[in-house]
Amino acid sequence: MARSDHTISMFEFSFGPSTLAAEAGSTSVLRLRNDGTPLHDWAILSTPITSETGLRSDDLIASARVEPGAVVILEFDAPPPGTYQIICTISGHSEGMEGRLVVTP
Repeated sequence: MARSDHTISMFEFSFGPSTLAAEAGSTSVLRLRNDGTPLHDWAILSTPITSETGLRSDDLIASARVEPGAVVILEFDAPPPGTYQIICTISGHSEGMEGRLVVTP
């Protein structure tokens, strides 16, 4: 099974890179680094939302909270092929802190 490793930086208020690619069923290992000053998180959603107030726990494919200056390792198996929304679910952060996961067959 394929494996991919990525480093994601969190800033005020964006992700870098904002787009990730993975093969369906592959394992992704992310090094999430909060280079900002507030608490951030990184979440892949199974269903797109327009604001973090519409988020339900069963909408999350994978997520992790990262304190300022900290690094968290997040490992997940890529979902079926498609494009998935990535956001910071901290109130007020989803505008600007968005990205996408593109999963190929």
